Amino acid sequence: MSQKIAFLGLGVMGAPMTANLVRQGFAVNAWNRTPEAPGITIARASGANICSNIAAAVRDAEIVFTCVGDVPDVEAVILGPGGVMESAAVGTLVVDMSTIGSQAARMIGKKLEENNLRFLDAPVSGGDIGAKNGSLTIMVGGKEADFQTC
Repeated sequence: MSQKIAFLGLGVMGAPMTANLVRQGFAVNAWNRTPEAPGITIARASGANICSNIAAAVRDAEIVFTCVGDVPDVEAVILGPGGVMESAAVGTLVVDMSTIGSQAARMIGKKLEENNLRFLDAPVSGGDIGAKNGSLTIMVGGKEADFQTC
């Protein structure tokens, strides 16, 4: 696959999602806030490149997926110091797979757009079993062109 992917958040959902992307042939740079989390072992074993910080993970990525706990976590990872907005190249597509609600998603999308980045809000349903089996349902909001790219 030619798209360069970053996946941020290697928890119960993110680790198997990362592993599935690697199994489908994508080169994935991955990062997790907690460096000793079990999900890092899962992602690394699948062939993901584990990075020590967000900047290293997203530097060359065309698409950055985030899957973290809640609104403050998403804001910190995407908008905070050392986050995606500071580190990603102009035009990068950011896809948040956390469940944060429409108000937070719109605010994050607006800030990213103001900084020449693209955004899809893409919460998932199906739990950890769906993540492991690659059978999640993804509800996506954003621009059609970005959806097609993703």
